[in-house]
Amino acid sequence: MRWWDPETKSRKSLSKSKETEDKAQEWISTLVEAAQAGINPSLATMPLGRFLQIIGSLVDVCR
Repeated sequence: MRWWDPETKSRKSLSKSKETEDKAQEWISTLVEAAQAGINPSLATMPLGRFLQIIGSLVDVCR
């Protein structure tokens, strides 16, 4: 999957191997739905622990 990052104005890509074509299509559909909701693919596929680290850092900056 490829997309343009609006913040950096750069082309990004993400690939993931899946066991079956159906699972691959499901993965793609999930990313498309996230993109339609305004969530970029990098964020949509980020591990929860990493996401919480980023959120924690933002909270620290706002204090």
